[in-house]
Amino acid sequence: RIVVLQRDGDWWTGKIGDRTGTFPNNYVQKVGASQQEVAVAIAPFHTNEEGRLSFDQGQLIYVTKKGDKGWYQGEIRVWPSQFSLCLLIRSCFS
Repeated sequence: RIVVLQRDGDWWTGKIGDRTGTFPNNYVQKVGASQQEVAVAIAPFHTNEEGRLSFDQGQLIYVTKKGDKGWYQGEIRVWPSQFSLCLLIRSCFS
């Protein structure tokens, strides 16, 4: 998954993980929002282990890959709060 940082004509700048570079825009296809799976953290998970993602309860995690043995890969994104709406969701199990 490429995160597009800048669109400049036929060549765009993007990021995959910790690598940043340019690529021709006709080599990529935009993934629609309906194809993106989002998970909500039901408990905090904090780790210093390399390759593991730390998060807080209630944080949205964008799933990038589902692995076997119960581990997923994902990313946490940032956006300006004035363009979002917070929802209160209660657990069905409480």
